Amino acid sequence: NMAKALLADGILDSCTDIEEETPACTMKVLSMEIITQQNHQIQVMYGAVGDLEYNTTDDCEVEVSKTNTFKIKPIDDPSLCVDSTDVEVRVLVLRECNDRLSQVWRIDHKKRIRNKVTQLCIVRQGKKVRVQSCASSEENDVTFGFGDTIVFGNRGVMTPGATSEDGLETALRVAPRVVNAAASVGPDPQAFTFAYL
Repeated sequence: NMAKALLADGILDSCTDIEEETPACTMKVLSMEIITQQNHQIQVMYGAVGDLEYNTTDDCEVEVSKTNTFKIKPIDDPSLCVDSTDVEVRVLVLRECNDRLSQVWRIDHKKRIRNKVTQLCIVRQGKKVRVQSCASSEENDVTFGFGDTIVFGNRGVMTPGATSEDGLETALRVAPRVVNAAASVGPDPQAFTFAYL
């Protein structure tokens, strides 16, 4: 999963020819090899587990918090939380953290980021980040990637955009990953954390 996330994050997109001997191409080839090798190992393991007649679906659950809920906060300003607008379009914005349940999220059984109150999932619509019915969202459409980013497949990462005229909301959009953003401007504006409740 880490190799898949690294490829999806876009950080290795500078490698356009995997035969080049650059660090980005080396990491890209290594990630692809890891995915291929682990898929083979998984298939071999399933065969051995079947031969031994072990339960192939036995899994342990690791609790992250007692409620399994969290708020999504930008690392560069933890006083803000991801929230949905009060209008019908349900666009996601950053606004001051408060007791609104629309700021509380969880990961559902299909690994989608779902709002606790509305039961809607975070999705990408063009360059907008919004919530809508989870039926239109597939597992791994939206993932928590390297560098604490929220990744939308190969389309980009969740990124703060324009601020409202009253200064109370900042729109969220999907944009390409800015490589080494933290090294040049302080805290990474594309990085988010899950603050578990």
